[in-house]
Amino acid sequence: MAQPDVKVIRHDSLKRELGRTKSDTLRVLIYEQLMGVSPQRKAVIDYGQQGFNLAKQIHFDRGAIQCGNKLGFMLVELDYYKAIPILMETKQLAEKLEDPQALLTTILYLGYAYNKFDFQKAQYYYTMARQLVEKDHIPESVTPISRILGQFYYNWNVLDSALFYSKKAYQQGQQANISPNVLNKLYDVQFGKIYYKMKQPDLAMRYFRRAIASATGNPNGQVYEGLAMIFRDRQQLDSARYYAKKSLAIQQERNETIYIIQTATLLFELYQASNPAEALKYHLLATATKDSLKTQEKVRQAEKAAYEDREREAATQRRFKAAELDYQNRLKLYALVGLLGIAILVAYFLYRANRQNRKLEAQRLRQLETEFEQKLADTEMMTLRAQMNPHFIFNCLNSIKLYTLQNKADKASEYLTKFARLIRLVLENSRSERVPLQNELEALQLYIELEAMRFKQKVQFMIQVASEIDQQYVQIPPLLLQPYVENAIWHGLMHKAEGGFVQINVCQSTDHLLHVEITDDGVGRERARALKSKSAGMHKSFGMQVTADRIRMINQLHNVQTQAQVVDLVATDGEPLGTKVVLDIPI
Repeated sequence: MAQPDVKVIRHDSLKRELGRTKSDTLRVLIYEQLMGVSPQRKAVIDYGQQGFNLAKQIHFDRGAIQCGNKLGFMLVELDYYKAIPILMETKQLAEKLEDPQALLTTILYLGYAYNKFDFQKAQYYYTMARQLVEKDHIPESVTPISRILGQFYYNWNVLDSALFYSKKAYQQGQQANISPNVLNKLYDVQFGKIYYKMKQPDLAMRYFRRAIASATGNPNGQVYEGLAMIFRDRQQLDSARYYAKKSLAIQQERNETIYIIQTATLLFELYQASNPAEALKYHLLATATKDSLKTQEKVRQAEKAAYEDREREAATQRRFKAAELDYQNRLKLYALVGLLGIAILVAYFLYRANRQNRKLEAQRLRQLETEFEQKLADTEMMTLRAQMNPHFIFNCLNSIKLYTLQNKADKASEYLTKFARLIRLVLENSRSERVPLQNELEALQLYIELEAMRFKQKVQFMIQVASEIDQQYVQIPPLLLQPYVENAIWHGLMHKAEGGFVQINVCQSTDHLLHVEITDDGVGRERARALKSKSAGMHKSFGMQVTADRIRMINQLHNVQTQAQVVDLVATDGEPLGTKVVLDIPI
């Protein structure tokens, strides 16, 4: 628990030292140390880039190698197209200094980078690394090249080589007097996977079971996945399902995306014939995880194409944050001025009423009290509307911030266009106690479209209005429907991996009553309460509370009966089918 604090203290100390030092050589070394204690990956890359560039500028080759190796390794997972040129420069500097250990590290990182997409080049650099280890007698305890090669050949399905180097690494561990328990933890999973692919299930099972026995905590999820595949091949489906589920639980806990897809697909296969519903569940999990993986790859490619624009995107994000803060400050100022004006107005009426009360009879006094209560009700209604607008706008701004953080310029532009139109409608509508139904539905549609974009089209919707309704003539309180739709999306649909559907039906049950039904096919209120979503719960409960207060004040102020009823939809077997909100609004 104390370790992060130590890193923060070390980071702050190095930053202060960086600002004080006049030596460029020392600055390079501080940048290299900052890479090891910075809590954010982007900051690590920035420090590495600055240290690498400064070291090259002052011809400090040793510093350039240290920063270049760390920077290249960090960039492999994010942008290996940018990592490779940096590692190539580092390799040339290490060769120039004739530093075998630094050169070995760079060559291994190059193999790691090319392993992402080019087997031949990756094999070339890994072979070069092995030859360098043998030539300069670098101990395997320093750089376990045999173990790295075993994993590399397994990934590319060259099983004979994978087995050879894995055994060699294991024997070297024995010669180095590493305890058998430690060696088993390091190599049993790899041996089991290799033997399974080599069609030797008995040997594979032996290593998988030994890996489970030697694990101190939860073993690698691939162990249980391997056992599940062996039992599947033997048609022992109950055992296969048992181990596959254990594997999936561990992989989900560790967020191992690739293995989640494999195990979920295996469970789909195991349940396909005997339990279609269970099979569908795992099929949907595998599909959703694949979509997430594809999305990550698209983001990665977009980052590569837009690398030159990242600083501009960061500046845009800062401007958005400043604008959001300025908007919130202005709202607070307007609220303060409004409350001060109301206080002055109330004080004036009290003073005036006090003077007149001396001359008026009891009936006149009661009349003044009634008028005073009416004005207080108007003031409370204005306050509730003022609370509703910033709450609604703040949620939309969060969505824009998400797109800018993900560097999706096109999506952000499209989102901003819709958002600008929505803000204009909200501001126009909030000036009046009632607005045309057409305006309210247009704002509602824009809001749902924004949420659908934010959640990658997981939200589908339909708005149906009875043909006999004159949408321009019928008027309702502004922003009355949006919180219920928002609640349906966040508490109903967002708990489903595949998303869901929201339908809004509007009809006129009588000449003076508008009937609105908002139906979703989400998880239902009981399930939503059980999940206790912390990411959205506070904001949504605030919006629903303000809406309930508004309905209460509308009924009190205008002596009407606006009603809201929430109905839980359930199937005949008791399973939840979603939620329906029924609103009856006097017009």
